[in-house]
Amino acid sequence: QSSATHLRVSGLLGDLGLAVADEHCILGSLTVDIWIRGTDVVVEVDGPAHLVFPLGPGRAWSNGPTQMKTRLLRGAGFRPIRVSYRDLHGLGDPELRVWLACRLGC
Repeated sequence: QSSATHLRVSGLLGDLGLAVADEHCILGSLTVDIWIRGTDVVVEVDGPAHLVFPLGPGRAWSNGPTQMKTRLLRGAGFRPIRVSYRDLHGLGDPELRVWLACRLGC
């Protein structure tokens, strides 16, 4: 099931003129958050459950399953773009649209 953040990102990608498929199954059994149709680009929207938080100072990092999925996607020829909920904090839709376009190289 898509989160509100996922749906926001998907909608803004659509605003950029991109055809997207949400919760799309690739490789027969692997579901990605957003596939940009007709391309090798998949967008994964990562909430807190995708991260490991240090006990002391320092930045959080992707957990093991998230890292493995990224490796699987790359190995299969896809270009995964990870969007962390932390990256979106404080961005309005116009700023987020620009941020996404830059991440996609548009």
